[in-house]
Order: sequence, then structure tokens, then C-alpha cells
Amino acid sequence: MGVSAISYSEIPEEGRLIRDAVGRVFIELRSDRPTHRRRFTLAHELVHLHLDHGKHRSAVIHSRVSAQRHVEEERLCDSVAAALLIPAEVVEDLTSELPIALEGLKRLASGQGCSLSAAAARITEVTGVKLLVAKLNFGGDRNVPTIEWASRRPKGMRGSIRCVTYRRARGGGYDCIRLEFGQVQFDAKCELDSNGAETIALFSMMKRVRTRVGAS
Repeated sequence: MGVSAISYSEIPEEGRLIRDAVGRVFIELRSDRPTHRRRFTLAHELVHLHLDHGKHRSAVIHSRVSAQRHVEEERLCDSVAAALLIPAEVVEDLTSELPIALEGLKRLASGQGCSLSAAAARITEVTGVKLLVAKLNFGGDRNVPTIEWASRRPKGMRGSIRCVTYRRARGGGYDCIRLEFGQVQFDAKCELDSNGAETIALFSMMKRVRTRVGAS
């Protein structure tokens, strides 16, 4: 791909793609990120390099700080990076039986060296099955958790996200959750993985139920 060197630095963004005065290309990755995150960022920056076609000279071609101005290009680079790390045939083998379980998602992420978030987004892209990975906090209200962060949202799920209702399963099976994205609500099945320090959830089988009445 024509990259002279890849380095790890204490930078504020996830990665930087730089071309110097003589045309050499360098990629800087944030040093405090886990390996799977750096792999994804590296693939993302390589896609930017392919799209650049040498247009920029002696400049920071791309960084996550400047990326907000080019949302569509960022989505494209994320999509191609995921395809490089997680081939479609691998996804199809995993998803031959539904519903998709959190354990299967973890195997995919571990096997391909990517994050749970990237694996969930790639499954949605390949199969059309809507998945969302999130970190939950049950500290405030044990009946309705707050969502601390969530993976890239499937199509049709835009705006801020929050949990509206939460119902625990009785006698096994999936918990049920109602999520709100902006003014749109979805019912979903929820599978939890808690290691004491954090609770990660996989939302699946999501079905749109209604639009909020009287929302501004």
C-alpha cells in the first residue's frame, strides 16, 4: 500500500495518516488502545490512503479529529475496514443458525482479531440482521439500566439512545428491552455478559414498535 512506517504514539485521535514533503506515507496509531482497536484503525487508515490517490502533499491526510467533516467517507472506510478484517464467508458460517448469541459474536471477534462492536456491525452489514452491542450500567435503577456506550447503529436507528423498559427473563431465555433512538422505539432481546467490572449486552431480534407521541 506504499506505507513507509507504522508507529504508536500518544495522540488524541485513534489514528493519523501523514504524507511528508517527499511523498512518503506514515501511519500513527494511538498507543493506549487495545490490539483489536489498533488493527481496525490501521485498516481504516489504509482505506483512506487508497481513496487519497496522492492528492495531499506534505500534510496530515486524515485524522479522527478532522473526520467529522466527511461523515460519508468515514462510514465507507469503516465498512471496508470491517470487510478486510471479517470476510463475508466467515460471517455467513457463523450466522447459518439464528438467533445470533453473544458467545458466537465473541468467537467471531476473537477469531478475526476485532472488537465486539466491529463484529456486530459486520454481521448487520452482511446479513441484514440488526445487532447492537452496548455497555450497560444498572447502578441507578436496577429495573432500567443506562447505556454508557453503544456500537455503530444499524440503519434506521439514529439519534441518542436510551433504555425505556427492561424485563428480566424467567426460567431462562433472553431478557427483553425497549430501546429509544431519538423518537423511534424498538423492542429487542437482550443477552448480558458481566465480569464484575462492566456489563456488556448484545441486543438482537430488534423490532420497531412505535414513534413517540408529542416529541419535539
